[in-house]
Amino acid sequence: VVLAFANGVFTLALGFVCEISLGTFRPFMPGYRFGGELNPIYQAYSCGMLSLSAMALAQEGGRKRGVYLLTALLALACMVMTRSRGPLTAVLIASVAVFIMIFSRMGKIRCASIVCTACLLLLFLLGTSAVNEVSKVALLGRNDEAPSELTGRIPLWRACYAFAERRLITGYGYDSF
Repeated sequence: VVLAFANGVFTLALGFVCEISLGTFRPFMPGYRFGGELNPIYQAYSCGMLSLSAMALAQEGGRKRGVYLLTALLALACMVMTRSRGPLTAVLIASVAVFIMIFSRMGKIRCASIVCTACLLLLFLLGTSAVNEVSKVALLGRNDEAPSELTGRIPLWRACYAFAERRLITGYGYDSF
């Protein structure tokens, strides 16, 4: 767990250094996805591992508990900045699994009732627009494509096909396209 935490801190710090030094760190620009020195999806998985390991280390308690919790929150915020839905879903599922394993039966009942009450309250306050708001949040601002139909990827595949025709046998090299 400590090794995963150290690796995640290093990768996240290096990502910030890369983006700031290259001038590509623009979190408030539309379409921005935090990637650092990695692809945004890989950066999201790294942030997810950092968050999970920080939460696990925070469970041990001690003087560094606050630092671990702050690191977990920072990693989750950076994960959201990558706008990668798959890794975020994986971390949420892993967090629920850890939650189920760690808490007592009474703690699980209390937390489940708090979450259900909060969801019902939000549904009551937002009404029918709640479904639209939840879908906007789930898409992480990436509404230019329909995930079930892959409509946003058709122009990409057409462009890739043109490049593939030029170098069908030799290609462009690993990770150089």
